[in-house]
Formats: sequence, structure tokens, C-alpha cells
Amino acid sequence: MKHLKFLFFIILWVTIGCRKTTQDKIVFQNINSEYNYIRVFCETDFSFSNFDFITQFKDLKAVYLQNNYNFLWFDSLSIKNIADTAISQMSLAKSKGLDCAFYHLPQINQQIRIFNHRTSFLSKTSKVIADLLLTDAYLNYCHHLAYGWSQKKDSIPKTFDFAKLLLSESPSIIPYIIEPKNVHYKNYIQSWGKFYDKFHTLPESNIPFMEDDSLNCYASTIQRLEYFKLLEVNDSANFPKIKNAITQFQYLFGIESSGKPDSLTVVQLNKSFEFYHEQAMLTVEKLKSPDFDSISSFILINIPSFTLFWTEQNELVSTYRVVTGTRRNQTPELISSITKYTLLPDWNLPYSIATQETLPLIKRNINYLAKNRYIITNHQREMIDPVTVNWSKLNRSNFPYRIVQTPGSHNALGLVKFYFNNSHDVYLHDTPQKRFFKRNIRAFSHGCMRLENPFGFLKKILEFDQGMLHYSEKLLKEKNLILTQKKFEKIREGEKNIAAVDTVNAHLERKQQADFRFKNRIPLFVCYYSSFYDMDGNVLFYSDIYSRDEALLSELRALRAIVPEYDL
Repeated sequence: MKHLKFLFFIILWVTIGCRKTTQDKIVFQNINSEYNYIRVFCETDFSFSNFDFITQFKDLKAVYLQNNYNFLWFDSLSIKNIADTAISQMSLAKSKGLDCAFYHLPQINQQIRIFNHRTSFLSKTSKVIADLLLTDAYLNYCHHLAYGWSQKKDSIPKTFDFAKLLLSESPSIIPYIIEPKNVHYKNYIQSWGKFYDKFHTLPESNIPFMEDDSLNCYASTIQRLEYFKLLEVNDSANFPKIKNAITQFQYLFGIESSGKPDSLTVVQLNKSFEFYHEQAMLTVEKLKSPDFDSISSFILINIPSFTLFWTEQNELVSTYRVVTGTRRNQTPELISSITKYTLLPDWNLPYSIATQETLPLIKRNINYLAKNRYIITNHQREMIDPVTVNWSKLNRSNFPYRIVQTPGSHNALGLVKFYFNNSHDVYLHDTPQKRFFKRNIRAFSHGCMRLENPFGFLKKILEFDQGMLHYSEKLLKEKNLILTQKKFEKIREGEKNIAAVDTVNAHLERKQQADFRFKNRIPLFVCYYSSFYDMDGNVLFYSDIYSRDEALLSELRALRAIVPEYDL
């Protein structure tokens, strides 16, 4: 037996070792047909350095061991239906934000064709190769579907026994078992799936810039908008509808609205499907973070799409526009919990802002302080008369004061600030600068997140804190939650507020500063997804404004580059 194993392995080694050249083929020599090839392959202790096309060797061995080294995807004469199901799923991997290039599909299909021809011994060897490759590919697909493909995901505790799952469940239901269950993964996959169905054949185009060829630019833009289903064919001469279609495209693809085919819009119109597929792969990968696994009600702020998402019991109920940090003053990614809020907050300028931005303005004109309602204190919070300060001697390394902006509608934090513990000294807050919310690109802050409708958001959080769910009547019925909502009917109709909301209104009317704690901590995730979705189920694409996608994108491209180029 040992000699047979060694002989089989030497043949396999020789025939596979040079797989990256086209003249070397994986060919099983005519070993005794009764010999158990799969068992030899799985039991050998020889080095597998030249067999790295098998990516899930540990799970593969476990599958065949539990299956008594029998074929998984074939019966004695034909391929099983479950194999067709598995191959079909992997062929559509892009619709799940994955890449079918990782799953041996050309080689599997080649071996199945050879097997189906029943040509002498080749059909038997093709059956072995196809079964091994298909098992490895589907295990790899399941791993990617559940946990992702990046190296950092190797440290994630594994929840599923894929070997056991593959033997006990049909491939038709395995994805439903193993895919992440968090609301944003579910919603994004649905949105991306709709985009994939419509545009996976989207080629690159070559629309010229307006300044180079305005007539061709407009004509080609109209054709592209028709392809994206944003413009009807019979509206190609309707300029208001063309402008509206361009504006809609600019919203969906993260470009400042102009209603014109400006240079940024033309660049985006010329992109191929593969460009968007890469963005989707990065988002899907990040959404498989285990951070979401045990939390069903939480806030997520996505920096590139400038949006706050509020989720209750794993259902997205509302979104809010936010302003985030500039490229220079970037909003950090973080995980925390909102614990309290402050009405009519004052603003203690961070040292960097006070010394680098505000101090030069004060030196230029001391009236700048009064105009912006700033007061000066020492570190004991004792007020200092600014006239008594020798401003000319102060600089970035010598500034023994605090600059504080008094509360009110003029305050940079607006009328309410939400506090969450973090090492970056950033907050979620109101703002007097409302004009920025009308823009698609809203990177204007010093790093904090400014909220467009802070009191609408606060009311919703307070109601949730008291037990209310902001679901539609249809969803309430589906979840059998009507009785849970009954005591809040009047609140929903706007006839009555809960006590906490009345307290907020009273303090605002009296212009009285106050801190309040929520009954329950509100989990907060500040994330970075350059592709995401909106409440209408549209997939959105934004630029990588902070260049944070580069590392993960490089890892993805490196993985693609080492996909085996063997030819069986």
C-alpha cells in the first residue's frame, strides 16, 4: 500500500508541478482503477508546496474523511444535480460581491466535459480531478461568502464547520445559512445584485470631454444615460429631462450635482462594470466584520456617502445626511456608543484649531473674538479679559489659554451635541451651517460629524429608548409587533410627546443648557464604504476621499494575480 501511495503521488507531483506552463498537463497515469485516488490524495504526508491550487486543503480532507473517501459530486455514471447548483452559484459570485476567478471554474468545466465524453481512462481521472477541484472551490466559495477573502479575516473565529455542512445540506440552501445576517450586508447585497443584473455587461465607453468635443460629449452621454435606464430613448432631445438624468447619475455615483456632463461626470460615465465590481467587493468584504454579529439596533455613519443610518431590531428605519471631515481633517473610523446628549452646548476649541486657525485671526483683529462669541479662559476655567492678553507673544507652542464659544444658534456645535467616548475628540452634532447639506459631497468639517436634522433624530432615539419601534404598519404586522406599538399610537400621530421630548422642548424654549443620559447605550459605528446604498435600494458609488481603500484593493489585486494559471 505504501508503495502504491508513493507511486501515485510521484506521478501527481510530476504532472502538476509545472502547472503554470501550457505544455504541462495534469494527467493521471493508468494506475489500477480500483485504487482509491481520493484517499491517496488526502492521506499523503508529502509536502504540498506545488499543490497550492488547493486552497482549503484542511476542510477538503475533512469532507472526504467524513464521506469515507467517496465522490461528493458524482455518482457511478454521472454528475449529480448538486454539482450543477454549486457551479451555478460560483459562476454568479460577482452578484454576491465576490470573484468567480477564485473558484477553478474553467478547469472544473473542462474535466466535466472530458468525463461526459467517457473516453477510456481519461473519464475516470477527470472524475477524480473534477470532484477534488469542485470540493475545494465550493469550500473556498463558502469561506469567502461567510467570512471574506482578505488576510485579516484569518483571525476571525470560525462559526461554521464547512465540511459537516457540505455533507448535510444541499448547496441550494447553504448560502442562506452562512451569509452574514446584519441589515447592511443584506440591504447592500440586494442593491448591488440589482445593479449586477442590469449592468454586468457594461463596457468601458469613450465619451470625450466637453472642452474637446461638446457635440459628441452630449450625444455619447445621452446614450450612456439610456443604458443606465436614467433616460428614455424618446427623451434624447428633451433637455430638462437630460439635465435631470445627469443629476440623478451624479447622485448615484458620488459627483457634485451640476446637471451637466462636466469632467468628473464624464470620467465616471466612461467606467466599466469591473471598476464598480471592485468597489463592491471592498464594501462586501468590510460588511462581513464580526462587529455587527450581536447587535440589532445601532447607528452607522458611512463617511464616503455622508450618511447616518439608524437601524432598529435589524431593520433600517431612517437615514440622515451628515457632513464629515475634509481630506486634511479626516473623520476617523471608530466603534463606540452614544451615552448622552447636551442641549445648547458650548464649544471648547481643540488646541490645534485654537492655535493654528483662530489665533492668527485674533492677532489680525481682536474683535474677531466678540464677533464669534468666543470667551478666553485659563486652564482652571477662569475667564480672562482678552484685552489683557499679549497676543503677539503667543504661538502654537505657547498658548496657555482655552477658547470657548458660548452656547446658542451661532455655536459651531449648534443646539445639540451627542457624546460618545473616543480618543479622537470628535462628536455628532447640530450645525448652523445648513447650506452644506444640499451638496452631494459633504466633506467640510474638522473631523466631527454634523447632522442635518438633529432633533428629528433625537426624537426618534428617545422614542426608541422608551421602547418604540419606528416600523411601517406592514412591517409591524409581519413581525407581529402591533401590540408592542399600541401605547405609542398618539406619539406616532404627533398628538403627544413622551416626557423626554417635552423636556427637550422646554429647555430649548428657556435657552437652558443641560446634559441628559439615554436609558440605554446606542451602539455607534463610523465606517468607510466607498460603495453603499440608500433607502430606495439604489447602490451608490463614491470616490475614495481619504484614500483608505488602497491597502485592501492592493490585497485584492494581489490575490487575483496569484490565481493559478494551470491548464489541465
